[in-house]
Amino acid sequence: MSFSNDFKPFAIAAGANVLSPSTWAADPALSVGFQVGIASSTKANTAIRQASFVAAMIAQFTADNGPGNVQDNGILSALEAQFEAALIQYLGSYFQKILLVNTTFYVDLTIGSDTLYDGTSDTISGTHGPWATLAHALAVMATLNLNGNTATIQLANPGTYPSVSNGTAAPGNGTLIVRGDPANASSYILSGSPSAPNAVFGLSAGTAQLVGLTLSNSGATGSGVSVINSSLTLNNVIFDGSTTTGNHIEVFPAGSVIIQTGCSFTKSAGSALFIDGGAITQSANMSVSGSPAWSVACCKAINGGFFVFSSPGGYTFTGTATGQRYNASFNGVINTSGGGASYFPGSTAGATSTGGQYG
Repeated sequence: MSFSNDFKPFAIAAGANVLSPSTWAADPALSVGFQVGIASSTKANTAIRQASFVAAMIAQFTADNGPGNVQDNGILSALEAQFEAALIQYLGSYFQKILLVNTTFYVDLTIGSDTLYDGTSDTISGTHGPWATLAHALAVMATLNLNGNTATIQLANPGTYPSVSNGTAAPGNGTLIVRGDPANASSYILSGSPSAPNAVFGLSAGTAQLVGLTLSNSGATGSGVSVINSSLTLNNVIFDGSTTTGNHIEVFPAGSVIIQTGCSFTKSAGSALFIDGGAITQSANMSVSGSPAWSVACCKAINGGFFVFSSPGGYTFTGTATGQRYNASFNGVINTSGGGASYFPGSTAGATSTGGQYG
């Protein structure tokens, strides 16, 4: 959509009363200006035409590529900001787009469109409006250079959103946040039935956060979240659904998950925490509810993967579950900072083998 432009070129019609370019280029007035007396209308028209022609072209470019109508209102700062936005939008068609400030994008199940709107508003105005799917929002985010800033994808309303199961690359040098509502996480649901090695939410590059969401996994072998070569922080996230051998959280080499406040596990899984060469850091209390059953262990660490507290001895993992509490093997390390053998919810004792450690 092209917005309106108030800046118009002067004297551009055929036969306009202006000098030819070659005549104007040779005219002395070009270098010294009009002197005292009556200026030639032809020369004055030529000077105004050239200035207005270029000004109108820049203004039209701004209207074609910018965020709004280009108005002749005397507010220079507004026009400058619009021109800057138009340049970024235009160059983004050929080069990687740069995020200049922390920015919120929106996904709305009801009014959103992945083709009509640019995701920059939760209401519709021209081409500005929410996207329809989280998958599209994440695909756009992967094309950005966050430039050290934070891009937040805000789910605009409660509901069930399709999962993004095949590994989402968060752009580097900044943070990507997918946000529902921390005070109402059970109403903002990412749901899917992934098969291993996929997940309801997968992260394979960069730094991201999930805030105020429920991850509902009904796949037999897939996971709630899967992280490799990247870092994911969880804040007020509920792990729900029914999976037989899949895990709620799984971390692979060079992957890191930080568990912050308000995270809980409500349904059965292979493991609540499965760490294969990566790391999980508990930074707040966790809980289980609904007596989930672990077919492997509540916390499983293998191949040098490790579980640790961000503050020694400072957290709890409460609730009742069945199955093995923990299992560490092949140099996996589970460090509860002295939390004891019963720290993880379960009904049978944990175990270590083949270089695994628990403490």
